Amino acid sequence: MRQHNNLIKNFVNNKDMADVVFLVGKEQTRFYGHKLILSITSLMFKGMFFTCQWKEISHNKEDEITKIRIPDVDPKVFLAVLSYCYQQKPKITLDMVFDLYKIADKYLIEKLKKVCCLYLKKKINCRNCIGFFDKALTLGDDILSNKFLKCIERNSKQILKRKGIFNQCSPKCIKQILKSDNLLIKEIELFRRIEECPQETKQKWQLLKQIRFNLIGTSSIKDIESHDLLKNYKRYLKKKNKKELDNFCLSLGKKKDHKKNSKKDQQFTDLKRDLPRKIKFKKKNSEMKILVLASTENEKYISDVKNSIADQGITHIEAISVNQRLPDWKEMKNYDCAFVFSYYPFSNAVALGNLLARFVETGKGIVICACDSLRENHARALGGRIMTDDFLPIKPGSLVYKQKLELGIILKPHHPIMDKVKRFGGGRDSFHINTKTVNHGGKVLASWENGVPLIAVKTNDQINHTHGMVVVLNIWPVSDQVRKNGSFWRTNTDGKTLISNSVQFAVNY
Repeated sequence: MRQHNNLIKNFVNNKDMADVVFLVGKEQTRFYGHKLILSITSLMFKGMFFTCQWKEISHNKEDEITKIRIPDVDPKVFLAVLSYCYQQKPKITLDMVFDLYKIADKYLIEKLKKVCCLYLKKKINCRNCIGFFDKALTLGDDILSNKFLKCIERNSKQILKRKGIFNQCSPKCIKQILKSDNLLIKEIELFRRIEECPQETKQKWQLLKQIRFNLIGTSSIKDIESHDLLKNYKRYLKKKNKKELDNFCLSLGKKKDHKKNSKKDQQFTDLKRDLPRKIKFKKKNSEMKILVLASTENEKYISDVKNSIADQGITHIEAISVNQRLPDWKEMKNYDCAFVFSYYPFSNAVALGNLLARFVETGKGIVICACDSLRENHARALGGRIMTDDFLPIKPGSLVYKQKLELGIILKPHHPIMDKVKRFGGGRDSFHINTKTVNHGGKVLASWENGVPLIAVKTNDQINHTHGMVVVLNIWPVSDQVRKNGSFWRTNTDGKTLISNSVQFAVNY
């Protein structure tokens, strides 16, 4: 099969046995192709080859070849299309991916569109998602633009707080973002972004219609009323549309432009605070659904871990012995968080790793106890995408024990996971993996006395907009209540609080 693919690869833009030549771009760059291969990949190509309007047949019979002019496509992009048709592996770059998607759509190459979408999914982050959304709107592709809009909505608090974020955007792009009901940022921040953007004044007035002034607090309204943008807009409405002016004044908390509020109205508006359009409500502990994925059949171990998770009122906790069977996706997706620890090898480490990666990609949280789940190249360790696709905050390592260790330096004392966690004793063995390598995007909250990370967290929101939180506890989660010889973590320290806090944070991040 590989030899076959290599042979096909050699025919990309190869004159040998070519029976069609494409004259691409303004300079009519020549690209040679083979009708049979191209027709299999694209119905559009097939139509081109058998429709007279596309053909120019040479008069020289020895050199007879179908010529097709494509003046509106960049030669580099067309070469990527040809590469896909011949070997299914186009060389995609960020500056050409949208043009490639556009051509794939035009030439009815659905699989190439999917390849472009997967590439964009890997490249999207908080800094480029608005630019991606703008380009998708220009293409007129609703599916692609909706994906990017959801990314903006989910991360709106971080994205739209940045000054000048709309500077390079088209008015259509800004308007579509401002129309959304799912923005988590305060309305006053949206007003400031409009005020900063370099659009013409009249275009800014159109964008102001998307601002929901009733969500802006009283003190902020008083502040922005003196701004030139609002003053000029009110003057414009006064001349053009008095009804719209009255509605606008009402949205600002005034009865009409020429009337002052009564004392009663003023008392009400004084209570107004700046609000976002959508508030992300945190789940109560009693509402959380937690699934313990334990690679052991020891009921005492499982019960002890469940008791630690339930320390602060989490009641809905179920467990599966994943050394015997794995949950399927229909079962897994109903939970808010997965808590993973291993004592025996997993029944299928790769399948479980892939399942956990999918779980995180849908916005759910996971807590992984590093020993033995993150042991490097070990039978008891996890496998699959959770290990290979940059989900983890720290790198796997070798198992270390028979060292009596305590909680060392707390690097993030105000982090929710560290709330009321002052002491942690790992017991006589203090099982943990020996790694000090923190992955890109990972944050260490606290370390052991020996400097090895004890608690680390990571979210891939900036890479993959749907990702939830990954928490790694570099501990063995079973307490000395189960084994009285002192080898497990000590219950007279704050281990239960640590475990319960980690689960809550993974759910409500």
